[in-house]
Amino acid sequence: DLVSKQQDLMGRTRLNRKVSVGVSGTYLERFDLVEKRGGALLGLKPNERLSVELGFQSGNGNNLLPETETSLQTYLMGREGLTPFFIYRDSRYSVTRLHSLNLGMEIEKIPQWVLIPTVFLGKATFNAPATTRDILSYGVRMTYFLETKYSLSIFSNRGMEASQGIIGRSTRLLDTFTGGVSCSYFILPEIKTELTFDHTDYNQIRTQFHTTMLTLTWML
Repeated sequence: DLVSKQQDLMGRTRLNRKVSVGVSGTYLERFDLVEKRGGALLGLKPNERLSVELGFQSGNGNNLLPETETSLQTYLMGREGLTPFFIYRDSRYSVTRLHSLNLGMEIEKIPQWVLIPTVFLGKATFNAPATTRDILSYGVRMTYFLETKYSLSIFSNRGMEASQGIIGRSTRLLDTFTGGVSCSYFILPEIKTELTFDHTDYNQIRTQFHTTMLTLTWML
């Protein structure tokens, strides 16, 4: 058994109604590796329906975390309870480069219930040996919530992942299955805590990850 630890920190502040800026950082301990990265965020909200966020993180010398990662997230508030979104990432590891696109839809047809199906498309380019492989994953999340009080979620994902982000300097694709639950609670209207449990199975390398994550969000 292996115990690993990861800490993420993210903060944002609004400059005006349309622009926000922020910082982010990650600290990871796994195997005998200690890795760090940090970056900046830029949020744009040109109108009430559209939200865009640009992100950049860097951490030289990392094996599990990308050495650089650029992201673009877009949410479009739709009509009749439909909110499509996509997240694009260019993740550059020491021996792997991963282009990925996460497409999803928030569906709220029943009050207080949200269904979120997602599809993950990617292209991983490996070094030594040099090869490029396509990646496909899909998942679903169901959430019940009471606004500014609490939420309960169950989720599952199945597909493939590039191996370097899991076990380090390796150039493989691994089949993966993840299932989990999460619950969040508003301590105060501006302070929310969330606890997540998930199980991830990598049969090809006979490895399972059991993850417990506690998140505290303070909305200033």
